Order: sequence, then structure tokens, then C-alpha cells
Amino acid sequence: MTSNPPTRASWPLQQIEKLSFGLCAETPVKLIHHRWPDRRRFWYDMHYPFELGIVLTGRMRRQYQNAEQDIGQGQVWLCNIWEPHGFRILQAPCEAVILMILPPMLTATCYEESKDIQWRAPFCVQPHKRPQARTAAARRSILNVARELADPALADKPRVWLRLKLTQALLILFEDWSPQKPPSVAQSSTAMDRVNRAIQMVFESASAVRTEAAASACGMNRNTFAGLFYKTMGLRFSDFGLRFRLSSAAAELRKTATPAKAIALKWGFADISHMHHWFIRCYGLSPSQYRKAVE
Repeated sequence: MTSNPPTRASWPLQQIEKLSFGLCAETPVKLIHHRWPDRRRFWYDMHYPFELGIVLTGRMRRQYQNAEQDIGQGQVWLCNIWEPHGFRILQAPCEAVILMILPPMLTATCYEESKDIQWRAPFCVQPHKRPQARTAAARRSILNVARELADPALADKPRVWLRLKLTQALLILFEDWSPQKPPSVAQSSTAMDRVNRAIQMVFESASAVRTEAAASACGMNRNTFAGLFYKTMGLRFSDFGLRFRLSSAAAELRKTATPAKAIALKWGFADISHMHHWFIRCYGLSPSQYRKAVE
């Protein structure tokens, strides 16, 4: 993996799609099996779930804001929460299986015999520090998991099989990798449920959700909630909400002719100047530039 990032001005944030996969406690993992018949331009997206992909055939280039990596059969890619990322097919046909993962579920996962494993760690470190199937043996093992995921018979099995296959793939990656500083993660499932309620508050409200309100809804004081949310999600609650509102405003700029001022107010910004400030800071484009780039 190379760490020669494109400048923010060259990173095509106007092409990023905010994707939602309908994940919930009853469906914490979703499987996508895709085949690209030919080479294509870069595609970009960002989303709330963690993402783990495995290449079955062909080759692709994965790009992040500070790194890129070419991967082939039996190799993986990982994406963090709200992390802009893109890919291009290098060798077609290219086939891959992709697991979209509900973050609180993965964070709450704990096996008594392996309490030291931080399951979300591979997704949360910088892209160039993430684990990879580097040996032939590891690639064979990962490829076997991918083929089982691609088997249509899996659709007839209980949904928990997806979680088991996710665990298996991560265990293979953990065999020769460990984070330099494992993140401190609260393992209480009750605490994860509380955090998930705060996340749902963000998704259900177009306006900014105050940390105090989220803490109250979760039955915690502000400081306890703020600390738990950061340890669980890897970013502050206020930043999580801001990224969601920015992404939602960007989607509306792309898809509608609604005036930017109205969009700013709808998505909880004080005024157009406030939204303009955050667009420039996070996207490198003003709202009007963003809309023109899409057109």
C-alpha cells in the first residue's frame, strides 16, 4: 500500500455517495456479492457501517484520502465509519464479496476465551496500517471464506452465519497482525445498545442533536456518554452528527434544485455561511461549487 495521498482538491468528494444498508440489531451484517465484467472509472462512497471486502477474482485499486492499494485474489480491504473511499477495476472480470457491518455489534463482540481481541481495531487504524492476507496460506484461507460467502446456499442458512464468517475472516487477519495501540473499547452490550440509541437519534433528526440530549436519552450524564461514544465509535458524538448532516446536505445538493440556504437550515446549520464553512473544511468545495461539479 502506498501512502502518497492525493490533495484534498483532487479528491473527488463531489462523487461520494452516502450509502445506507438498513442494518439493525436483527440484521447486523449484510452480504453483497458483486461481479464487474469490465474495467471502469473510480467509484466513491462513504457510509456508517464498517466494510470488509474480499477479492474472489481479478484485481482492483482501493483508494482512500491518504493511501491507495492494489489487491487481487484472496486479499481484503477494510473501511472505517464515514470514511471516504473509492475503487477502480484493474483486471476484469473482477468478483468480490463484501460484508457491511453494524459498528456497535462488532464493538460489543466478546468471546470469553479471547477477551483481548479488539474486533473493530482493523477498521479503525490508518489504511496503510490495516491487516492484509500477505502470505499464500493466508490468501488461501481468506479465499475459502469468500467462496463460502459467495455460495448461494448460504442464503438458506440463519443470518448468524454471516457473523460467524466475518469472525472467521478477521481471525485469519489477526494471525499475523495486531494494532500498535489497541483502542480502548467498552465491551458491555448494554452500553452498546445505549450508543446505538444515540446513533438512531442522529439518523432520525435533520437538525443537530445536542450531546446533552443524546446522553439523557441513553440514561447517562454528558461526560460518561461522551467518553463511551468516543471509545465505541472512534470519534466524538458531535463529529458523528456533523458528518451525517454534511453528507445528507451534499446528497440534497446533488439530487435536488432546492436552494442551498434552505438545505442549510433543513440540516441543522445556523445559516448558509455555517454550512459553507464546513463544506470548505471537509470537502474542499463550497456548496455552490459542489453542486456545479455534480452538474
